[in-house]
Amino acid sequence: MNISLTPKNSGPSFIFLFAVIAIAVILGVGSLYFFTIKKNFIYGAGLLVINAVVMSILWLAWPDSLPVLIINDKGIYDRRLGVGLIAWGDIEEAQLIEYKDRSYIGVRVKDPERYISRLSGPKLKNMRYNQELGFTKFNISVNGFNINTVELLQHIRKTSAQHRIVVNPKK
Repeated sequence: MNISLTPKNSGPSFIFLFAVIAIAVILGVGSLYFFTIKKNFIYGAGLLVINAVVMSILWLAWPDSLPVLIINDKGIYDRRLGVGLIAWGDIEEAQLIEYKDRSYIGVRVKDPERYISRLSGPKLKNMRYNQELGFTKFNISVNGFNINTVELLQHIRKTSAQHRIVVNPKK
């Protein structure tokens, strides 16, 4: 079972797209006006620089439509988490966590240090803060997706149990 989840409100809205185009056109026309008619290269160049800065900021703020959460036959990949793919065989437990009207699936893994070593500074700090709040080390936000959270949790539990290797079975 392959699941690729993108938040409900991903992708640029028409209003946002229109605003970006309008700003680019206004600043571009202003630059041309100062370059050609007024022969004032300082104002023209200034508007080009402002246009470049504004477009860069809008580019960074542009909502993307790439999947945020991918669940496939190899494991769970959450782009926001920052640890890469969590293999099914590494998942020991998954639980539903609800905090301030938000839902998360907390995942406990066999070797957490292996995954923690992949975290960058801000994500590492966030993981530690989540632990102080009583969460597991790795929490997958399931807010904003068109999916039944309980069914997703059951799927994660079932699939991880199927991939778990028993090292020392009790006799």
